[in-house]
Amino acid sequence: MILLVIQTLSPERFGTYLTASGHNYDRAQKLYIWNAHMGEAFHTPIQAVEVALRNNINKALIAKYGSDWWKEPSFLQVIDRERTIDLEMVKRRIKKRGLSLVTGQIVAGLSFGFWVGMLQRRYNPDIWGAHLRTSFPNLPRTENRDSLSRCCGIGFPITNQFLKGTFHLIIPK
Repeated sequence: MILLVIQTLSPERFGTYLTASGHNYDRAQKLYIWNAHMGEAFHTPIQAVEVALRNNINKALIAKYGSDWWKEPSFLQVIDRERTIDLEMVKRRIKKRGLSLVTGQIVAGLSFGFWVGMLQRRYNPDIWGAHLRTSFPNLPRTENRDSLSRCCGIGFPITNQFLKGTFHLIIPK
């Protein structure tokens, strides 16, 4: 089954594995499978980070702008273009599915990128100056909003970092 999947990869995609394996086709296949297992291993912890991040940022936004922060004019004036586009897109998706536009749906529908973007320095005085410690009560005193942003920067493409050599592990033979 896995070999059938590998055979459907584009030459460019499989080329990444061929290059990383020294152009050894069998080793490239093993590397592809190993990479899939690495992605699987990281999926649950990354999902937990995403849920914790969005829920804690949601707490800060509620504290600053109220329970319907996502439609509050003062919030909409503060966010950048990318966050605005993300918010509009999730609202369209929710409406298209026939669901009500409520905070829980908005929070669950917004991407990890939206939440990481909310950690940008531009939001520091308005949101994080007053709400960082209450929204992230377990954040060590030696850490700050930049620490959260760096932590979340690894995000979902983590397994590709193995192939790029960012993580120095022994590739299976």
